Amino acid sequence: MGAEIRSIKSTGNGHEYMWQGDPEYWGGTAYHLFPFVGRLFKEKYRYDGKEYRMPLHGFAYTSEFALKEKTDTAMAFELKENEKTYSAYPFRFSLTVRYELAGEKLSVGYSLKNTDEKKLYFGIGWHPGFNLPLDKGGNFEDHVIRFPNVKKLSECIFSDEVLDIGVNEKRVCDNGEWRLRHEDFLRDLRAFRNTGKMAELRADGGREKIVLEYDVPYFGVWSSRMPNSFVCVETMSMLPGRAGVVEDIESKPDIIALSPSETWRTSLSVKITES
Repeated sequence: MGAEIRSIKSTGNGHEYMWQGDPEYWGGTAYHLFPFVGRLFKEKYRYDGKEYRMPLHGFAYTSEFALKEKTDTAMAFELKENEKTYSAYPFRFSLTVRYELAGEKLSVGYSLKNTDEKKLYFGIGWHPGFNLPLDKGGNFEDHVIRFPNVKKLSECIFSDEVLDIGVNEKRVCDNGEWRLRHEDFLRDLRAFRNTGKMAELRADGGREKIVLEYDVPYFGVWSSRMPNSFVCVETMSMLPGRAGVVEDIESKPDIIALSPSETWRTSLSVKITES
């Protein structure tokens, strides 16, 4: 379901890096977010004078993809519009998610083709969860997320409902590092802008490091209040909807517009190193 990757294991010690899902805290593993990222105000948006309902993160992660490609090192899955998606999102499309493994690096590619006769509007993101601690004997709050290409890190500001309030950002640190603390997730998602398109998750003094490279403008971090559990690191093309605004999809900030017959592509990668 959802073309969701379920496991990344070490070939050395057999360690499982991906969160395996627990409905009490979060039942997912690595959601694909489409055609919206985050919440919309009242779970609604407008298009062509009509209102539509869209749940948190869209519908891709709850949709059944078809297997399109399978080799020893790659797999690709495709989602096309159907009666259920069209009632919530009146566009015809073909979304392909492709995984390819090369050594220590897993690449995740997105390809979206507009098969409709009108412009298509969308956002996209990836929502993988990783088990913590990375090293045996450690704790959740021993870990930091470092943005190597950024010196002054800024955070996007949300309402209590985790909606965009139109205030750009606040400075959170000047060394490009953000330490994980359970108390920072009492509300929900934390999101950063202009992160240099690279992030590293590691523990203080730890041997293992998870490195993500991506080509979208936002990076989110989320966890539950479960002690020593997991952290989700989210690559996002857009922010949630604005507080108090039922968005017109054609004018929503950061929305991507795709003309008929055009194809939009992006890719990201995750690499786990054990030094």
